[in-house]
Amino acid sequence: MIGLIVTAVVTVAFGAWLWMSTEALQLKIEHHATEAANRYADPRHIGEKGECLSLPLPERAGCVAAVREASYERQRNERDLEAQQIMAAWTRAIGIATVIGSAFGMFGLSLIFVTFRETRRTAQVAQENLDAYYESERATLHAVSGQIGNKSGHEGDVVGIEIENKGRSAGRIIEMGRQYPDSTEGDSTAKKWTVVPAGQKVLIPAFPVPSKDSPVSTVLWIKYRSVGPRIYTSYFTVQVSWYEQVGNSFMAIAPHWSVKVTHNDGHPDDT
Repeated sequence: MIGLIVTAVVTVAFGAWLWMSTEALQLKIEHHATEAANRYADPRHIGEKGECLSLPLPERAGCVAAVREASYERQRNERDLEAQQIMAAWTRAIGIATVIGSAFGMFGLSLIFVTFRETRRTAQVAQENLDAYYESERATLHAVSGQIGNKSGHEGDVVGIEIENKGRSAGRIIEMGRQYPDSTEGDSTAKKWTVVPAGQKVLIPAFPVPSKDSPVSTVLWIKYRSVGPRIYTSYFTVQVSWYEQVGNSFMAIAPHWSVKVTHNDGHPDDT
């Protein structure tokens, strides 16, 4: 902004100087032409008497008229020269103004470009600072464990995933889905808009319990929002298996489901 103001002031000052100097040159040319024209009009400089006295009387009148016409012609020539010089002076001034104006115009455009570039850079820095703030204050959701839960009053209906918020702000889950390793198809089974407060855990139903003779290992993901407009994604792997009773008469482990959550912290595709 200061550069633009300085450019404007310098341009106005130069324009005023160029105008006044050309006006002064025009006055000088006009004064010189007026003096020359008056000199040609002065009878003392015409010399009509000296040139015509030696002629016979009948021819003297024609001689005087011719001498005066020559004097008038020289006056007109002087005025024509005056007009040409004045036109040349102003043409030169216009040419100089055009060149200087173009130079200042280019300089002004460069200042505008620099101002625009710096404004954009400032906006980028501000956006980067805002993004850094979002990143430091946002929620970070990860799956930490799993269990067999119930849904609609029936035991063992659904595999539940416990989601923990390790960030500094609440996270709002907007979508959850799974993708089998041998398929690109997935189903979104999330309870949308589930809020996970900072430092707390929430159990979310993920998918139906598989049959006991068909263990499942699948990749799940959750999409969530926090501070700022960005949508984050967290990936993890869930393994679900059924174990029959094992052990002997002294120590036996009852049949049970096993739900393991792995790759749940720092997955390469996490955002």
